[in-house]
Amino acid sequence: VVQEVDVRDATKDLQEYTRVSVLIASLIAMVLSLLFGAIWWRTMGQSHKRIAGEFQGLAHELEQQRNFLDSINDTIPDFVAVKNLDGAYTYANPALAEGVGRRAEEVLGLDDVALFGFDTGKRMEQSDEQALRTGAPVTITERIFLKSQEHHFQITKVTLTGDKGAPQGIVSVFRDITTMVKAEERKRLAISQTVEALVKAIEFTDPYLAGHSLLMRDVSSLLAESLNLSPEDKATVEMASNLSQIGKMFIDKAILTKVDQLTDEEKHLVQKHVDHAADILRQIDFELPVYEAIYQMNERLDGSGYPNGLQGEDIILQARVLSVANSFCAMIRPRAYRPAMNAAQALENLRASANSYDLNIVEALSTALETSRGNKVLEKALK
Repeated sequence: VVQEVDVRDATKDLQEYTRVSVLIASLIAMVLSLLFGAIWWRTMGQSHKRIAGEFQGLAHELEQQRNFLDSINDTIPDFVAVKNLDGAYTYANPALAEGVGRRAEEVLGLDDVALFGFDTGKRMEQSDEQALRTGAPVTITERIFLKSQEHHFQITKVTLTGDKGAPQGIVSVFRDITTMVKAEERKRLAISQTVEALVKAIEFTDPYLAGHSLLMRDVSSLLAESLNLSPEDKATVEMASNLSQIGKMFIDKAILTKVDQLTDEEKHLVQKHVDHAADILRQIDFELPVYEAIYQMNERLDGSGYPNGLQGEDIILQARVLSVANSFCAMIRPRAYRPAMNAAQALENLRASANSYDLNIVEALSTALETSRGNKVLEKALK
């Protein structure tokens, strides 16, 4: 028996089943997508929250550090500034602004000449150039007038560099050392007054010794200039020459002015002037080797001097200068046992004693005496 049925009717159940299956599969896929999407969203949300929290914590830490640095910078008494390569200020802390009598924003764009005056500004520009040229920190000491008041600053400058190491400007830190400088000045004044008092004591005790000390001061200063000594060495020589005869105040004047040759015992007594000078000067803090120069000025290069028989370079330079000056001054002034020599004779005697005196210093003295200042010293000595 054959029954013919339309194909659509014959496959109707199958097509219905297929549609339901596809619908169910689509729904399952959609649910799974939503599920995975929800899981992904939750995971990403947590990650974003974690990252956002980390950034928030970092920002809070940076803000705390910035506030900390600002609090230090706002209260620190030192001046802190940043300048660009043109020398214009791009930052000034409150202490600097207050020091120059301006608001912080008014300082920006100005240079050192505008803030501190022409001469001071030009000197500070030179140290800026040195810091940029060398790349190393540069420290200078500068006297600056602020609000008509004298201040002394120790200024340290370093190069401000960018990410690639290229110089971007200069960072400067000013430390006010006025109190320290004033204290040093008072100390130097006290030392100077002490020296003056001791020189007056020499003058009162023995005018001859005082005259020798003054002549030694002039000759030693002339020598120090001829030798191009440093300011510290020059000050040492001048101060030591003023006090060089102080120990002889305690030596019997009859021995010092004796016409006849001294006995060995008398020579020993005269040489004790070094110990007497040491007893007086050892306790004074000259901050310079004044005591050492006086104590060693009777030493000789060949070891024949006193009190310790030092030789050559063991004798400090200042003492070698005093040794030449002391002997020269003694020769050109009269003694009880001999007349005065002229300068040329004295110099020849010193040259003849090359084993005792530093010939470089002797020749420096010879050259210095030919100058106008040297002539004035000699004229003063002969009066």
